[in-house]
Amino acid sequence: MGALIPCKDGRALEAVPVSDFIAVQVMRQIRNVCREGFSNDHSELSPAAQTEWWDSIKGRAVAFLYSEPFGAWVGYGLLRPDADGRTVSSVAVLPEYAGRGYGGAITRHIVRQASGTVYATARLDNPAAMALHNADDWVETGRAGDLAFYRTREALV
Repeated sequence: MGALIPCKDGRALEAVPVSDFIAVQVMRQIRNVCREGFSNDHSELSPAAQTEWWDSIKGRAVAFLYSEPFGAWVGYGLLRPDADGRTVSSVAVLPEYAGRGYGGAITRHIVRQASGTVYATARLDNPAAMALHNADDWVETGRAGDLAFYRTREALV
């Protein structure tokens, strides 16, 4: 059993660290379902591509799978280094769990795993991602095309 993460409505999510092949593949399945809402790569990942990607960042990334206690997987949260060495967050919530505040709870939990500033990108046409990143924990740093760029507020780090 993982740690319980409180949600704003009194519910809780269970956070389980991604640490083995099966968890990496569950993360891939969630990512593939949610890929259209992502700000960059929208391609469907194969099991081999996901394993290769994870092997390239493991030890430098932090990831959790989240579920309702004793329930099905709801989503994941990930912190990974980007090409510039910054820590970037990625959060995905399966569509059937949208609107329950899980994205915010996952984001708050994953961001607090970082030792410094966390960066994120949201598509302007993704209202859930925009609302999440326009919350008190984030500062918008700019826009380009259909993307908005964010960093965590200094008070969080």
